[in-house]
This record gives sequence, C-alpha cells and structure tokens, in this order.
Amino acid sequence: MIPIKMNKYFKKSKKIRKYNNYVEATHATLSIKKIFGMAVFEYKTTQGTIVSKFTYWGLVCFLFWYSLFIYCAYTAYTKDQSILRLLYDTKLKQYGDDYERIATTIYVAYAMWKLPFSLNANTDYVQNNFDIDKSIESLGVSIDYDKFAIRALIFSLSHLLVFFARGMCMWVTIGHLDTKVPHERMFQVAYTDVIALMISGYYCFSVATLRERYSMVNSILNEIKEQKCWEYSLFVRGKPTNMDKTVELQEQYICKKIRMCAKIHCMLFKVSKRLCDIFGFAIVVTMFFSFSVIVLYMFYFMEATASCLFHDLRMYVFFLMYVFWQTAYAISVVFIIVLFSENAAQVGSHTANITHEIINADLSPSITKEAMQLSLQLLHQVPTFSCCGIIVDYACLHSGGRSVVTFLVILLQFVMDA
Repeated sequence: MIPIKMNKYFKKSKKIRKYNNYVEATHATLSIKKIFGMAVFEYKTTQGTIVSKFTYWGLVCFLFWYSLFIYCAYTAYTKDQSILRLLYDTKLKQYGDDYERIATTIYVAYAMWKLPFSLNANTDYVQNNFDIDKSIESLGVSIDYDKFAIRALIFSLSHLLVFFARGMCMWVTIGHLDTKVPHERMFQVAYTDVIALMISGYYCFSVATLRERYSMVNSILNEIKEQKCWEYSLFVRGKPTNMDKTVELQEQYICKKIRMCAKIHCMLFKVSKRLCDIFGFAIVVTMFFSFSVIVLYMFYFMEATASCLFHDLRMYVFFLMYVFWQTAYAISVVFIIVLFSENAAQVGSHTANITHEIINADLSPSITKEAMQLSLQLLHQVPTFSCCGIIVDYACLHSGGRSVVTFLVILLQFVMDA
C-alpha cells in the first residue's frame, strides 16, 4: 500500500524493536507456560508461516501437574478433607464438598486438555493474527510488539501470584486451628483457581488483541475522515505541474486504503468467530462453574450468619475471609470475561460510525463510493462474541446474576425445609 518513494518517510518514524511479530512477542512467556504444564506445543515462524513444535519439557511438566492434581483430588476425597467444615459445620454436611470436588475435578481435567493441546496446537488462529498484523503494517501503522510482550509476561506472572495468594489465604484461615492442615485439599482448590484464571485470561488476552487491531483500523479511517493521512501531504514539498493528476493520485491511494481496511476488518471478523469457536465451550463451562461456586458459598455465608456464628468473632472473621475469596474470585472471573468481550465488540462496532462519517463528509465521489461499500460490508459483519450460542455481554451478566439469586433461594428453601 505504501509507494516505494515514500519508504523513507515511514522509516523515520519506525523504532528499532526487539520483537518483530506476534509469535516472537508471546514466545517470551513460553518458559512460564511450560513450567505450569500449559505448553506442550510451541509456535515457530518459518518464512511467514506458523508451525507448531512438540516440546518434551512441556509434556513432562504437564504430566507432573496432572498427576499431582489427580493424587490430591483422590486423597481429599478418600479422607473427606474439607476447609469450610473446619470453620463452620454447615447443614449440607459433606454434600457441598462432594459437589465441589466432582465439579473441580471434571473442570480441571477438561481444562488441562484444552489449554496445552487444543489451544497451543491451533496454528490456524495464530497464522490469522500474524497475517492481520502484516496487513496493518502495510498501511504504515507501527505495532508495538515490545508492549505486547510485556503485557503477555504480566499475564503469565499473574498465575503465580494467584496461586500463592490463594494458598496464603487458606493458610491464614485454618492455620490457627488445632487440627491437621488438609494440604491436598488446599492444592486442589488453589490449582483450580489458577486454571480458571488461565482459561479466562487466555480468552481475554486474545480478545484484547482483537480490540487493539480494531482500534488501529478505526484510527486509519479517522485519519481519512479528518484528511490527516499521509496521502494528503504527499506532494506538499513539491510543486505539482498537474493539480488534477495529483488529486486523482491521492484519491487512488485513499480508495486503496479504504479497501485494505475493509479487508482487514473482514479478517478480524473471521478471527473473532474463530476465537469463539476455540474458546466457546471452555468459557461457558468456566462461567457455569463460577456461578455454581457463587451460589454454594453465598449459601454458606447466609447460613452461618443466620446461625449466629458472628458470636465467635474470631472464627467468623476467618470464615468470611475464606468465603469472600471464593465468591469474589468467581465473580471476577465472570466479570472480566464479559468486560473484555463487551469492550472489543464496542470498538469493532465503532468502525461503522466512522465509515458513515466519511460518507457524509465532503470528500470525492470515489472515496464516498468505497466508504459505502465498506458500510455495506459492516452491515453484515457486526462483531459479537458468542460462546455456544450465548452472547457474552452485559445482558449475559445480568441473566447470570438472576440465576444465582434464583438457585440460592431454592437451595435455602430446600435445606431449611429439611
């Protein structure tokens, strides 16, 4: 898209970068993923093509964490280990813990297959992102992959932070009791929290990347609307002999740029649908699991408060710490999934507004015609994030909240009547 004569114009604004593409930027966090057993495959770029490579170190770490979790889950079940019942003897007795053990075991077993094998072996999705970045850079937009790499590193380190913070929270709540600490149950709970963060984090990281690319397309169209793109200053220093030819050349490049924006937006739309296909079931399971945890622990809180556990203030405070972490963490997981999806959809939908402003602006007929073609395309490609038929937006969050209240009332009536 950039003329050869204009290469020097753009080279001045480009910085020397440590990472040159999407794969190199995310490769910096590969060691952390391998340690957690989340990277059995790694990506490599060979002449612009993305290929996946099997890693033995990633497989060894995966087998270690998987075996450790199965051992802890089995031990916690056979010994009937419980953290909550050490703090408060609920009317649900062992049934609440049994449900939680079964749910966490099934969820982690699925996630431990989904993350290292299904996601990391999907080269088509990464190749599409790689091609989108090349198309955006062909329009003269510089993508800061160093910033992208820092964001990926922070995301990976947050898993370690959550794991140790969760373990510390449980240790503080039950460490003062004159009883044996259920280490296996503690590991099972902490590792489940990390897995839920990984699933939601991978999804939100990918959605945030799409949002940033949508924003770049919007910036390019905004420059065209405000007549600030480089095509309008192409012949500023020189004195063109034929002004009509100059205007025609400017319009030609601007029309090509609009067509390129339409192509990139189409690629982004396809990638967003591909992203929903990859993560759809995992996100639905994660949200369902989080909502069930909220219902269960809100019931524990209401039951303990109604039974006047607060008379033993010290025990009640430790009980609140444990319950608050469970409910707040589950709410946070659901909220960030909805928040990132909604923000990306809003930025992607804003492209249509900018396109209509270009149509209504006082520009040439050829530019207006290209903008109208783009507007027609955007009419059929409205960005939404749908997981297994469920649109992930604020309405979904409201429906989830109503479901939590409904099931909580049913559970309270069932237990109180019994």
